[in-house]
Amino acid sequence: SELIGELTENSFVNLSFIKEDNNFISVSGITQVIKSKAMLIKLWESRYETWIQDGLDNPDIALLKVSLVRAEHWKHNTMLNSIRQLFTPGVSAVNNVHESIEPDESS
Repeated sequence: SELIGELTENSFVNLSFIKEDNNFISVSGITQVIKSKAMLIKLWESRYETWIQDGLDNPDIALLKVSLVRAEHWKHNTMLNSIRQLFTPGVSAVNNVHESIEPDESS
């Protein structure tokens, strides 16, 4: 597919997630396209059939492995306060958390 072609040319990606409790996670890394039928079977769950037509028999199905380069986590006490922090220099909230994880350069 077009997406697989793009990932082959530039394998650096960012995945972002948000939960209703105002937790945000951003993960950056290098992707690897995996088309191993054995690995697909090992990781398959029936709930995926909702999104993947023909399930494991779909010839276009593939896995994307993301090797972590950097991860960040934010937890804000309210979404409105989060937006205010973005646009107001020096404003912070008591219960807000921002953590960043990066690989140790010495390893």
